[in-house]
Amino acid sequence: MSTPLSDERLAEIRERADSPHDAVSCGKDCWRLAHEDVPALLVEVERLRAVVARARDMHWRFDIYDICGCREHEDEAATVTLSDGEVVCRSGYQYSICHECCAPGDSQTEECVDNHDHSECWPCPTRKALDESPALAVSPA
Repeated sequence: MSTPLSDERLAEIRERADSPHDAVSCGKDCWRLAHEDVPALLVEVERLRAVVARARDMHWRFDIYDICGCREHEDEAATVTLSDGEVVCRSGYQYSICHECCAPGDSQTEECVDNHDHSECWPCPTRKALDESPALAVSPA
């Protein structure tokens, strides 16, 4: 992965972008500096997209179901296979949580089960913030 652009480098690029200039009076140096900034900025955008993709991959929806206790399920379409291999009735769906925040290791934490309103579990604040930035979601092909 590439090294992030430093605050100083970003400030230099921003200063050049914000300063008014006349291409005729600046000559080639004016355009060359701006042209040299483009590759660094594109690398930075790709780096940030990769970071966002990794965070999205960590914060995914994990559905919680009641254990039904059925010995057999006649309609396989009405069932869900849980991460531990147990098959339960789809109608036993209770709520969704964030795997990273509330169910690390494929098991819901005691804190999540007992100490808060599950309507706030999905999307979690991290995933919600990431989803509000769709431009960073996928790198161009």
